Amino acid sequence: MGLEIRLGEVEDTPAVIKLGMRFARETKLGKWSNATPEKLESTLVPLIMQFGVLFVALRDDVLIGALAMVVQPSYMSNDTFAEEVAWWVNPEERGTAGLRLVDAALVWCSQHKVDVVKMSTPYGTEVGRVLERRGFEAVEIAFLKRLDVAVQQQGRDDSNDRRPDGSGRDDHATDHDPEPGPPASS
Repeated sequence: MGLEIRLGEVEDTPAVIKLGMRFARETKLGKWSNATPEKLESTLVPLIMQFGVLFVALRDDVLIGALAMVVQPSYMSNDTFAEEVAWWVNPEERGTAGLRLVDAALVWCSQHKVDVVKMSTPYGTEVGRVLERRGFEAVEIAFLKRLDVAVQQQGRDDSNDRRPDGSGRDDHATDHDPEPGPPASS
């Protein structure tokens, strides 16, 4: 029952899609995705093939995990980023296989002159602490909001999205929003 980690191949596509669909059914983030096998095959696979790299984990020749990354230049610096876009491992294999996938990705990224590796984890899980032990630093938290497409198509009342002075959308923090961090000392 050996665990094998290797670069993914086109022939792995059906098993990777099956893994992605399991992720979509069983995880909080997956429930946001409205994933379909067809959508995964038509978007994720070409994205990885053109701009990234795929690592797969197999146990006894059965695909049990995958880590897909897109490699691209930063829009803010001269750094090259490798950003995880899918990290799916069967729940019963997550401890060892998940970490071995990350280790393989780190080696590959070092060999391909990637400056920064970005991984995402489910909020409030042990996975973030595991990545921190591997040298990663928590930098952001993602917030998701599902928008009602029917309302968008008809036009919507965006009065709740206005700045405090009533002028236009407030998509980002304003001057009156306190900076996150420790409370001020007295």
